[in-house]
Amino acid sequence: MRFITLIAAATLIAASVQTAWSADAPAAKTAVTVFVSKGSASSVTKSLNQLHAKMETDGWVYRDMGVYTEDGDLQGIFVTYVRLPATASP
Repeated sequence: MRFITLIAAATLIAASVQTAWSADAPAAKTAVTVFVSKGSASSVTKSLNQLHAKMETDGWVYRDMGVYTEDGDLQGIFVTYVRLPATASP
């Protein structure tokens, strides 16, 4: 039951986040995937928040996230970011 609740919550969160792959967004030029290793549940959350803040500051836009488990245990999270091409100013 917890797994289904987690999937439902993650789906709702992901649906509310504006991603670089929206229909009106320009094509991404560069992508990077970062692995956040598991410590404890709170350390993963803290690490993800710090990573999102740093990547956003550096001009990266969140694209996708994948949870990596082994034998049902969380091992870490893969997070993908894209950097959009600079728009030319008139």
